[in-house]
Amino acid sequence: MPSRQWADGYALRGRNGKTIIGASGTAISKSLRGTVTWNPANLAAQTCSSTSITVTGAVSGADCGMSQPNPSGGASVIYGCQASTDVCSITALQWDRPAFSPSDRAPNSCRVFNP
Repeated sequence: MPSRQWADGYALRGRNGKTIIGASGTAISKSLRGTVTWNPANLAAQTCSSTSITVTGAVSGADCGMSQPNPSGGASVIYGCQASTDVCSITALQWDRPAFSPSDRAPNSCRVFNP
C-alpha cells in the first residue's frame, strides 16, 4: 500500500503487510471484531461483571476497544476490555450506585487490533 501524507502531518502507510498510522505509530497487522448480547446482573457498588467474546485470531496483549450500541446505566458504570488469545473479555464496573443493572441487551462488540 502506498504511503499517504495529510497536511496535518499524519500518515497512513503499509509496511510488511501491516497498516501504520502516524509517522512512527504502532503497526496493526489485523483488526478483528466479535459481538455478544450481554445483560449484566445487578451490580452492587464497586463490583464488576465480565463476559468473554470469541475473537478468533486475537493475540494476547493486543489493544482493544469495546462498544455498546444502546448503552444504559449512566455515568457510574465504566466499561473496559482486554484481549487474550482468541478472546476479548469485556467488563462492567458499577462505581457508586446501589444495586443496579446496566441492562445492555443490544449487542456489545469488541474490536481487537493485533500488533
